[in-house]
Amino acid sequence: MCVKLGELEKAMDVFASGFDAALLSASQAEGVMERAARIEHMAATVKALAAARMAESELWKLGGDKSPAHMLGRRTGTAVSQAGQELENAKRLAAHPKTDAAARKGRISPQQAAAITDAAEADPNAEDDLLDLADRASLGELRDESARRKAAATDPEERHNKIHAERGARSWTGPDGAWRLSAQGTPDAGAKFVARLGPIADAIFTKARAEGRQEPTEAYLFDALMALGEEVEGAKVSSRGGTKVLVRVDFDSLLRGRPTEGEVCEIAGYGPIPVSVVKEWLAQPQTFLAAIITKGQKICGVAHRGSGSVYP
Repeated sequence: MCVKLGELEKAMDVFASGFDAALLSASQAEGVMERAARIEHMAATVKALAAARMAESELWKLGGDKSPAHMLGRRTGTAVSQAGQELENAKRLAAHPKTDAAARKGRISPQQAAAITDAAEADPNAEDDLLDLADRASLGELRDESARRKAAATDPEERHNKIHAERGARSWTGPDGAWRLSAQGTPDAGAKFVARLGPIADAIFTKARAEGRQEPTEAYLFDALMALGEEVEGAKVSSRGGTKVLVRVDFDSLLRGRPTEGEVCEIAGYGPIPVSVVKEWLAQPQTFLAAIITKGQKICGVAHRGSGSVYP
């Protein structure tokens, strides 16, 4: 098996060394791109499966690595967190043969496979639907639907509490000297944070425009993040403004306390949340909430600003 893989590597080396994209027509370039993507997906799947097998042994300890993820990250030039996710995804493939077969054929990317198996762990019946969706939808759309299927098959309160228990933030300085920040937590916490960040970024943008400066949106958001702890000179820092958290929840779910199959309770752009979170928000005088209450595809009411009032 290793000999065959070595032959494939040599063949790919020869092809890549002599490859000149300038000699291709647009349609030929598209074909090469698609084939290269399938090869890339196949190779990534094989790599992850082999790494998962390596993780079952003690080999990773021999090199002085802290964990299999550290060894994989070091040997492949990837972040430890990414390597750890690859190992976890590879382990899940064994329990989902259809997704495993699609990944081995290069039909789906490792990211698509991860989204599908994550949902299929909770709802095995979701695998076929998600594989079909992967052929015609973007990765973002697939992840959203996978999150919905997983949410419908698991206890929302339990999932929410687990995410909350695993919340965290860390900062570090990258090899390029730039400071970096990473955080994870519940969708409602993230939505509230971003809702407060938006108006501050808008104020900073307005000030920059008045001064004739034009920078990327990400730069204004970074400045807004810093302004949460220290007021930016000349910019009015306020959490009030037009930015809101948009929640969609089925009326029956709101009454029942949890959604059933086909119903949703989610923050637009963030994913499913427990009904209890929506009820908690509606009971508080917050200015950032707008809850769209539906019955199927029909809007039957809108609740604003935690007043509990519903306007048909």
